Amino acid sequence: MAFRTPTAVLFLCAGNSTRSILAEATLRHLAGSRWTAHSAGLYPVDHVHRHTLWQLETAQMKRAGLSSKSWQAFRGPEAPKLDAVITLCNDTAAWVQPEMFGDAALAHWSVADPLTSLGDERFLRRAFADAHRWIRHRVERLIELPAETFDRSTLEAHLRAIGESHPFRATSLRREHALRWSELQLFAP
Repeated sequence: MAFRTPTAVLFLCAGNSTRSILAEATLRHLAGSRWTAHSAGLYPVDHVHRHTLWQLETAQMKRAGLSSKSWQAFRGPEAPKLDAVITLCNDTAAWVQPEMFGDAALAHWSVADPLTSLGDERFLRRAFADAHRWIRHRVERLIELPAETFDRSTLEAHLRAIGESHPFRATSLRREHALRWSELQLFAP
């Protein structure tokens, strides 16, 4: 069975205020009419985090219509039909079972939670920008797929491979790590 166009994707996280919202907005921004983006959380908070909104504004992506919602909204006969469910945090990935979303392809794209970053406002904004860079890299790979020609197992295999992809070359990653280490040394006693 090939998937229809547009291919509907649900990004799932714990609180649905940061990573899953960034992924939903990024897919909406980049995908055109071939993809439909949704997001939800296992334990949704009642708002989209202010740094998520800041990051989307910085990236010049639309923020209208984004809200934190429960994964329960995507179950049952009245729920939108989903072709793929992508978890973005490890706790959620461990919790999701294949039968929860019917025939949807399942994959995990681990992205560090920017809310766990320590430091001042500058560090927090950088953590949100880094998380968004990981997400954007993977969404860009996603929209290149001819998903409408895939069956579930083929789409799932491609989504999992995307989840293993890395947005940085090794040299830039080493440079980034060295820069962060030097910045952290500024706070050392």
